[in-house]
This record gives sequence, structure tokens and C-alpha cells, in this order.
Amino acid sequence: MYNQINILIAEDEPIIANKIKLLIEELEWASTVVHTMSDLQLKLENSRDFFNAIVLDRMMGNIDSADHVTEIRTQHPNIKIFILSAIDSSIEKAKLIDAGSDDYLAKPFESVEFKARLKSLLRNSRSTNSQNINYNISNTSIDLIQRIVSVNSKTLNLTVKEFLVLNTLGTNIGKIYAKNQLIEIVWGFSLENETNVVESTVNSLRRKLESAGSTIKIKNTRFIGYWIEI
Repeated sequence: MYNQINILIAEDEPIIANKIKLLIEELEWASTVVHTMSDLQLKLENSRDFFNAIVLDRMMGNIDSADHVTEIRTQHPNIKIFILSAIDSSIEKAKLIDAGSDDYLAKPFESVEFKARLKSLLRNSRSTNSQNINYNISNTSIDLIQRIVSVNSKTLNLTVKEFLVLNTLGTNIGKIYAKNQLIEIVWGFSLENETNVVESTVNSLRRKLESAGSTIKIKNTRFIGYWIEI
């Protein structure tokens, strides 16, 4: 099921990097290891290499990889970013995921959880790649490859998570998604259900759509969920 998957491991501690590599081999996937942020950037810039996901250590030597997540996401929108960090904090998780990472796992971690999280990311990736690369909802155009949303040819400045929420709701017009479902699909399994990140993201997305003149209406009912009407 997961053939031809290639994972880029960015970890400056050789023992941990080797552990991650072995876990990926257990999944029968290919992997490449880099130990510095500069080597990571070189690998990503090499057009001969294709990676489905990056397992990214939060601290690479003296460099905080959190400062580079948005850049990586912008330049490589189809690569999943899985952060590993010694910082086990809800604030840090929310910060990194809002910056563009797809999941966040605290060190030390259990092998079974690591593999489950990574498989989940790749399942979502394969599902997205099977869709059309762009589609329209009334007067609003959604480009999945470039992650661009435009209304009457005017591009909206959406965050990564705003885009993913819109795409999730937009691919199933009228379908109701519970808050927990959106957290699982858009933010992964690393955010507590009590967070208000869904509400704040949807409210911001609504304002941007309305301001641009989009006819998309994101509806919600408390304790039930969110859906799109046009």
C-alpha cells in the first residue's frame, strides 16, 4: 500500500536518526538522513530527489527548525512535515502546526505511535494527491498543488491551516464535519480537543472569503460541526 514512499530524516543526533531510519525501514519505505539544516535545504533543492515527508528535529544544532517550517511549507507544499521535539507543550505544538507542520510528536516517543502518526500523514497525502489539482466552488477557485485560493481571479492570503480547512469542507459540499474530525484531518492527532484553534481558524477564513466577495458560506452549529453552503 505504501510503496515508493521516500522520507527525509533531519536529525542531528545519530542514535535517534538511526532509530527513525530503522522504524521507516520496518514500514518498507525508503529514507534519507541529513544532520544539519543546510544539508536539509540542499536535499530539498535537489530536483532529482522527491520526498513524501520530512521527519524534522526541532533543534538542529544551534538552529531552531521552527524558524524554517513556513519557508519549507511555502516552497514544498506537497511534502508532509512531521516535527519531533523535546518540548512537550500545547503552545509549542499549536505554534509549529500553525506555521505549517502537519504533526508534532514529543521526545522520547514510542515506536508504535511514531509509525502510526507517519502512516496517517501519508494516507492523507495519498488521498489529496488522488483529487483534481484544482476545482471551483461557485466564484471561488482552489488550486491544490500551489495551495492558492482565488475569488474572481483575486488571490486570497490564507494561512496553511485556513487553506486545509477550506479544502476539507469544499471537497464535500454540505457534509458536516465535527470539530474533532477537523482537528484530526487538518491538524493531525497532536492537538487537544479542548483547543479553540478550529473556531479561530474558521472565523479568520470566513472574514477573508467575505472580504473578497466569495459566495462560499461556512456554517456551523455548536456541538454538531461545520459545513459549506453556497
